[in-house]
Amino acid sequence: MSLSTKKLKKMIDGADNPFSPIEAEGYLTCFAANSNNLSIDLLNKALSIYFFDANDDIKTEENSAILREVISDISKSLSNKTYLLPIDNQMSISSKLITLSKWTQNFVLGLNFLLENKSIRNTLNIQDIIHDFVEIGKIEEHYIIQDNEECNNYYNDINAYVISVVYQIIMNQE
Repeated sequence: MSLSTKKLKKMIDGADNPFSPIEAEGYLTCFAANSNNLSIDLLNKALSIYFFDANDDIKTEENSAILREVISDISKSLSNKTYLLPIDNQMSISSKLITLSKWTQNFVLGLNFLLENKSIRNTLNIQDIIHDFVEIGKIEEHYIIQDNEECNNYYNDINAYVISVVYQIIMNQE
C-alpha cells in the first residue's frame, strides 16, 4: 500500500463519507485513466461531488491535496504499466470478487461523471465498458460466490479484464 493510499484510507476513515477506500480508488482511477481529458476545475468538481461536505472548506482543501496525490500516484503506475487493483491477496476469493465489484461500480460513477460533463465521448466502446463494469458490479447480488477454484479463476479473469480496460481507455485518449 502506497503512502498516498494510506492517506486516502485515513482520510476516508476519518470523514463522513459513505465510500470505502477501495470504492474511492475505483472512482479516482477513472480520473487518472482519463487525465488527458480533465481540466483542474472539472477534477475539483468531481472530487467535491464524491468526497466533500460543502460546509467544510478547510478540510476540503487538505483532502483535495491528498486526492490529487492519489490520482497522481495512480497515473504514474498506469504510465509505468504497473497498476494493480488495490485488492489484498490474503482475502478470500469471495471477498476479492465483492471488492472488485465495488471498485468497478465506482469506476463507472467516474465514467458517468466524465460523460455528463462531455469530458469523454460516448462511444460504443465506452458504452460496452460501462455495461461490462455494471455487470461486474452486480456480482454480489446476482451470482453465487464461493471460495473455490472456479470462482478463483473467475476472479483472475475479471481482474485481468478490468486492468486491460483501464489501459484501453488510456490508449484511446492518446
